[in-house]
Amino acid sequence: MRSPAQSHFARCAIVTIHAALAGLVIAFYVWTSISGRPSDFSPNNKGYYGRLSEAFLAGRTYFEERPPEELKTLKDPYDPAQRNPRIEGSAAYLHDASYYNGKYYIYFGPVPSLVLGAPFKLITGLDFNEYLLPAVFCALTYLAGMLIIVRLRRALAPNASNLAVFAACLAYGLCGTQLFMLRRPSVYEASIAAGVFFTLAAILTLLPVVLSVTTFRKKLAGLVLGSVFLALAVGSRQSYLLSIPPVALLLWVALGEKRRPAQGKPGRFAMAAAFVLPGAALIGCLLIYNYVRFDSPFSTGHEYQLTSLKADSYEFLSPRFVPANLYLNLFFPLRLEADFPYFQAQTEPPEWLRPPAGYIGDEKIMGALTNIPILLLLIFGVALLLTKRLSLARPGSAALGLLAVPGVVNMSLVMAYSHATLRYLFDFIPFFLLCTAIFFLMMASRYRFTTRALSWLYALAAPLALYSILTNASIGLTGYLGDFEGNNPREYCAIKQKVTGLVSLFSPGEATR
Repeated sequence: MRSPAQSHFARCAIVTIHAALAGLVIAFYVWTSISGRPSDFSPNNKGYYGRLSEAFLAGRTYFEERPPEELKTLKDPYDPAQRNPRIEGSAAYLHDASYYNGKYYIYFGPVPSLVLGAPFKLITGLDFNEYLLPAVFCALTYLAGMLIIVRLRRALAPNASNLAVFAACLAYGLCGTQLFMLRRPSVYEASIAAGVFFTLAAILTLLPVVLSVTTFRKKLAGLVLGSVFLALAVGSRQSYLLSIPPVALLLWVALGEKRRPAQGKPGRFAMAAAFVLPGAALIGCLLIYNYVRFDSPFSTGHEYQLTSLKADSYEFLSPRFVPANLYLNLFFPLRLEADFPYFQAQTEPPEWLRPPAGYIGDEKIMGALTNIPILLLLIFGVALLLTKRLSLARPGSAALGLLAVPGVVNMSLVMAYSHATLRYLFDFIPFFLLCTAIFFLMMASRYRFTTRALSWLYALAAPLALYSILTNASIGLTGYLGDFEGNNPREYCAIKQKVTGLVSLFSPGEATR
């Protein structure tokens, strides 16, 4: 039996280790963001979200920059065939901006500017560098996920060792595709990372509600905060709106009580109102924002993009694209090479795969299951659950459902896109990695006192996690276009020299020379 002093010391040690791991992971995120573009990392590089922050502080929804006057003379400025190279090469031309009524907007959600860019500029007078935005939200995503793991460990895996929890948190932070995204951080990655963070923040605040381990007043607070965070996720990445109805349904079922609420305590409908109303109000503000910009509450500006494709000339979503995307997003292997960094994401699908007409496949992609094999533990854990070798009470099922629903919804949407790109994997992989971590801890808790079974679990999980970290570190060094090697060759070559020297120690060919 531990004394109070010993228990306090143990808790402090655990918190310190978690903080140290978080610091290392976040430092790695920041280094990945800044090392590939050192010349671009300056306070004046505001990017699209910086421009939007300036607009908000000036009471506008459009950029200060004026588009090229030639765009007004074109019959269809959204047709790239009508935009000559002089227009697209102009300093006033902003690729992938939304052009409407002679002004520039962005179709990306405004929340990153509202919660970070604009307040930072208001306080400091400086632009929040867009290359750092994805790193900030990826760091927050890691912290939220780590807190979810710790919270669900107490509820669902109380016998899991602290070492298993540390390993689960570290694997969650390093096995995903965030390293690839952060190698070329931009407005695209910031929108995705912000959407994932706010969704995880919502889950974190809703967990005590579904686990029924809090008071009614705290349940109401959790529902209100969860609603706000989900709305902020939608305001970061509009497609996350599709996750809200199934999450609301799950909460409605989880909060169902056969007994009448005690006198003075809110019932099921009051709690439903606490969840629905705040988020609905914020989403209503988002609709007004759309109307002010594009004269329609339901237009986000996608149809007004200045991009390499005419927005209304192709299907952005279609079930026809699902078979090709299933293979590319789940099973497409990385290319193994003899030279550093050994794993390369590919842009060309295999010859035998014939995507349907209208499919766009010109960006790097990889399959989640073949290149992040730690996710196979999730399948193994679900199989144990279905065969009743793992048990899960109703509140625990609801908690895991909160994690799984956004992942399933986002993955389903990604599978219907007209093109595949590696950054889209981040829309769903963090949720599945968290589910994997929880199932791993549940298995570690279940077999804590069965040495042989626990040894087999660790022997299975360790190589899967290490391989997942290795592949994602490799693609994190290359990014989309080899940004690290091209923009910072000195540091890249130093890392290459150290890694190849280490690898040569384990190479039979080198050892015999």
